[in-house]
This record gives sequence, structure tokens and C-alpha cells, in this order.
Amino acid sequence: FYDTVQHMYELLKRYVVSFVCSAKLHELLDILGLPDELDGAVQMAQSWLCGGSDDVLTSVATADIALQGWTDKIKEIYNTLKEYGYDLVCGASLHELLDILGLPDQLDGTVSMIQGWICSEEEAKMTKREVAIVGGFTDWFWETVATLKEYGTGIVCTAKLQELMDLLGLPDLLDGAVKMAQEYICGSDEEGLKTTSLKTIYVSGFIDTVKRIFNSFKNYSYELVCGSSLHDLLDILGLPNQLDGAVTMAQSWFCEEEEEVTPQLMKRSPLVITPAMELAAVQGFYDTVQHMYELLKRYVVSFVCSAKLHELLDLLGVPDDLDGAVSLAQKMICGLTSSALASADDMRGFFDTVEEIFYKLVEMGKAYVCGADIGAIVQELGLPDSLTWAVNVAVGWICN
Repeated sequence: FYDTVQHMYELLKRYVVSFVCSAKLHELLDILGLPDELDGAVQMAQSWLCGGSDDVLTSVATADIALQGWTDKIKEIYNTLKEYGYDLVCGASLHELLDILGLPDQLDGTVSMIQGWICSEEEAKMTKREVAIVGGFTDWFWETVATLKEYGTGIVCTAKLQELMDLLGLPDLLDGAVKMAQEYICGSDEEGLKTTSLKTIYVSGFIDTVKRIFNSFKNYSYELVCGSSLHDLLDILGLPNQLDGAVTMAQSWFCEEEEEVTPQLMKRSPLVITPAMELAAVQGFYDTVQHMYELLKRYVVSFVCSAKLHELLDLLGVPDDLDGAVSLAQKMICGLTSSALASADDMRGFFDTVEEIFYKLVEMGKAYVCGADIGAIVQELGLPDSLTWAVNVAVGWICN
């Protein structure tokens, strides 16, 4: 975020200071070719260049507006790129993505960051899948060996590779693996097979086969793919029984991606925070800080500024995990900070609280949580109003 503001500052420095300082905000946005969501960042850069007020409340308001706009823009770009899919987003250059999104070059750093998020998420998922495929390849290979042995060595050892492929009804991608099975049966590659332990380039053909089956499923509905038996899917795809293991793996992945996550699965699995979820939590933290600030303003400033943090927590009736939010609100009132941007330590307690609430919501059930009012959920959990924004974030993690 600060890199973006700094970039705006460097761009504005190219113009005459008197013009920049007298220009309206929308005029600067038009000159820089930036979307309205970045008005806060441009306003901060203008303020830096023109020596704006150092008043803490002015700085806080500007920073809050800037962060909100930047957060909203990141969410918008992230969601748009996710819709385009991994192949397009991760295969395109940064310049191509800017053209696709219709964004100016000034946002290249932001788009590059989001591209990195999406590609690292998908690549980690694909790597995990390919590891699983390698394990499945071993079972499939020995099943293929057993099938070929049923035809007898007289046929298998004299047949050409293509004849065996036709006999088994397998795609050409698996010709290397079938050749390896033939050589194993006919005794010409037993030693080589032991040496490599099946870790040969032939595995790649099996991996590509599973991927192709997975992509084929995308042409059908979730109900058909996930509601059909293995035998039905083999018939639909026109594949032989020898590929039942590959079809089962592809079906499992497809249904895991498409189906809603059940409460039981959420409880068993560790919570993985995506960039979009983290941004939502950051925004929730700042909303909480603003609420703490408004509450503390009701008291005499001298009292607030001389009070210990634990005294303020007791006064406001908020849990210890919100100490970072209360501390930041206290500093804002007492003029001890010129920025509303918090440190990771300030936010850690809030994040922990959101995660704890998340698991409580899982136990309540997604159907109820996503249909209920936030206030009702806060009451149901017996939480103070100060945790409204933490609950809102946790609900968003489950429902969105």
C-alpha cells in the first residue's frame, strides 16, 4: 500500500507544485489515469507533496479512506482474475493482464502481487495433486501388468506397442507405461524397473491422463459427475476399465472443488487464510479500532491518556485479544501516532479472535450462519458489541 502511495507521490512530483496543490482530487485522478478507488492514495500523496496538516485526526481519516479504497480495488482485481482461471492469469504477461483488466500501468505492482497470489495458490494445489497421482500410478501400473499377463506372454511379447494400446483401449499418452509393462512381463527390463522403482518419465503420461479426465468433467454438471458411479463415468467418457483409478482420482478432485465445504471438514482441516480473507480481516480490524476510538472519546482526554491499557480494556468491557485495537485508538486520541496503520502485533489478537469465532460458527452450521443477522449471531455467541466486526469477518470467511 505504501509503495502505491509512494508511486503516486513520484508521479505528482513531475508536475508544478502549485498546480498539484490547487487541483481537485478528481482532476489528479484523471491526469494519472487512475480509478476512483485510489482517490485516498492520491490524496495522501498530494498531502505529502503539499505539506498537508499534521493533525492526527486528519491523517487518520485520510489513511483510513486510502486503505479502504485500495482494499476494495485489490478485492475487485483478485475476484476478476480468479474468474479468468489459472491458465490465462498465470500464462499471461503483466502487460497483457493490465490490458485485459483495462487498468493503467500505475497499477502494475498491485496486479503483479495479485497474480502471484493466484498462481502460487493453484500451483501448490497442483503440486499436491501430482504427488497423489504418482502414488496412484504405481497401483495402476501393476493392474495393467496383471491385465496383460491374462493374455499370455505369447501375445504380449510378440505384439507391437500400438496393438497392445488398442487391446487395452488406452490413450496414446500411456504408451510409455504400457511399453514398460510389456518389457517387465517379457523379462527385458526387470532390472531397470527395479532400479527406477517406477520413477520414470512414463509417470508424466499418467499425470496428463488424469488431468485430461479432470478437464473433461468440467463439461458436465456437478450433479452428473459427483452423483454418477465409476462405471457410469467410464461409459460417459468412453474409457476402458483399466482407467478406473485415474477416473476416480479426477472425480474426487472435481467434487472437492465444486462441493460446499461441510462443517466436519472445516473442523478437521487447518484454516488456510487466503489473501482475500486476510484483507477482509484487516478491514474488520480498522472498523474495530474506529469503534474503540468513538467509545474512548466519551471520556476525558487526560484520563484516557494516563490510563493503563488493561484499565481501558476493563472500562470498555472488551476481551484482551483486542488490546492492539484499544492501544491504537488510545494513541490516536492522545496524539501519539500520526498514522492509523497498525503493526502486525496490533492485529494479531484480533486475527486470533476471528479464527476462534470462525470455528464456533462452523459448529452452528453454515446454513444458519449465512442466513442470520450479524447482531443475532453476536447475541447467540454471547459476545460484546465490540466484537461485531470480528464476527462479521468470520461470517464472511464461511459464506463467501
